[in-house]
Amino acid sequence: MYRYSRRLGELAWYPGVCLATKEVAEQIANSPFTGIELREVELFEKENCRTEIEGYVELRFTGRVKVDHAKSGMEVKYECPLCGVVGYSSFKESSGLHFIGEENEWPDAFMMEPTTSLFFFLKPAIAQFLVDLRIGPMVLTKWMDT
Repeated sequence: MYRYSRRLGELAWYPGVCLATKEVAEQIANSPFTGIELREVELFEKENCRTEIEGYVELRFTGRVKVDHAKSGMEVKYECPLCGVVGYSSFKESSGLHFIGEENEWPDAFMMEPTTSLFFFLKPAIAQFLVDLRIGPMVLTKWMDT
């Protein structure tokens, strides 16, 4: 369940959450792209959660690609002695962000693993697909040359 207190567009991206109208979601569902799952969502307006907003679904980014910590200049910031969970620093801008494996093996839409940021990463074809749908609000940033 989500609560929303601002104007919604066709696609609403927030840290870790992406909501889309059912019309846009249908076009995405009929596309060949990997790394995205569509789920029903309950969406309510404002703080009281009494007014449900209809017509939206959640786009869940299920694709994950492992980060190359050494090449990205990431350091271990915390390691839990009980469960072994490791927390990493952000990547160093001077090093850039590097992923493990070949790009053609990655899903079309993905998040980094382990999650050190809530950025969604899109390959150029799916990014262009979303631009061609003319949906908004959305910010796409080129992060590497391909």
